[in-house]
Amino acid sequence: MDTKDIRVDYDAERSAWKGFFEHKGRYYVADLAVVHDYHRPEVMIFAAQKNGEVSSYLDLYAAYPERVDRETLIQHIQLFTAEQKNIKTLKGWNESNARTWGEYCKPMDEIDEEAYNYFLNVMPPRTLRHGYFQVGEPYSHCKDANGNWKAVWPTFCKGQNADGSRKYVYLGNCFAGAWKNVP
Repeated sequence: MDTKDIRVDYDAERSAWKGFFEHKGRYYVADLAVVHDYHRPEVMIFAAQKNGEVSSYLDLYAAYPERVDRETLIQHIQLFTAEQKNIKTLKGWNESNARTWGEYCKPMDEIDEEAYNYFLNVMPPRTLRHGYFQVGEPYSHCKDANGNWKAVWPTFCKGQNADGSRKYVYLGNCFAGAWKNVP
């Protein structure tokens, strides 16, 4: 989904980001804020009416990112609306000529549950949160925004598609606790 199709506003009273968008003829509201009962950020996406009023509070999508900012909200809306034609699988990787997972699977590619569970269980994770983890061994090292060398970790998340089915996504190689692929 193109970011120009997403209306994003900041709610200063709640220190939250709110989004409104249309996808396949249906409207949705997205909310990213710190849940004070748990002291952690939470993204929620609900079905809405055309005027932006929530029409159903049944969870369509929930995730627990590290940050509360505009970019994070937009990234989760894009994950929610992304349509993948070619789901990457462990079997596909084993049958390919790719030497590494990163050669076979690109950031933001949807993967199957078997691949998600394989990387989750291959070794104790570096970072493990509800619906998000980083593999327990770094892929490589890259310079951060300050020019310091830091490890990057294969990163995966799970959520739901608009139809309620599970969705697993390879996010790329990210700094510890982050969601953004480091090229």
